[in-house]
Amino acid sequence: MAVLKIPQSEIKVREQRLPQLGALSIPLSIATQEGAAFASLGRVVEEIQKEQRAVEDQNQFLDIIGKANVDLQKASASAANNTDLDFALNQFKEATKPDRFLSYTEGSNKRVKKLFNEWLGKNVIKEQGSIIGSVTKKHQAKSLESVNKKADELSILSASSNFTEASTAANELNSFLDKPETRAVLGANHENFVKEKLNQKLYWNRFECFNR
Repeated sequence: MAVLKIPQSEIKVREQRLPQLGALSIPLSIATQEGAAFASLGRVVEEIQKEQRAVEDQNQFLDIIGKANVDLQKASASAANNTDLDFALNQFKEATKPDRFLSYTEGSNKRVKKLFNEWLGKNVIKEQGSIIGSVTKKHQAKSLESVNKKADELSILSASSNFTEASTAANELNSFLDKPETRAVLGANHENFVKEKLNQKLYWNRFECFNR
């Protein structure tokens, strides 16, 4: 009887090999370095943007004060044209109230508004000093003119042919020249001014005598 033999297969089953994922992954140290680099780049970009915004704010601020300064100087010049210091300062204060300058910073950010308000405050104080000097000088000149005019009038009257009128004027002149207000106006020049007016009185006396 024939026997059926099945030959044994010599083909070996290959073992399944899993991919080595470790070879494809990034080492932790490199990943950390790359993360730090990205973070550093982000900070650099942020700093550049911050500097650009600061420059833009500065440019806007300079443009604003260039325009606002025109109004500030007009208000200062107008106030400085007075001879009454209280009136001049009140006039300037009213003309430079912060709300009168709001239109200049309309639409600006908080930083620009802060810069402008600081500039306005400092320059208002600066202009006040200038106004005080100018008004005081004008007031002094006006007061000196008034003192000189009054002294001249009394000096001429003191040379009158009318004895009573001349005597009265002479007394008034001496009293006027010695008044604290007159001394305040003349200051260190008081003594020389008195001598000048007394000499002037003598001149008018001689002139009056010559024409009698």
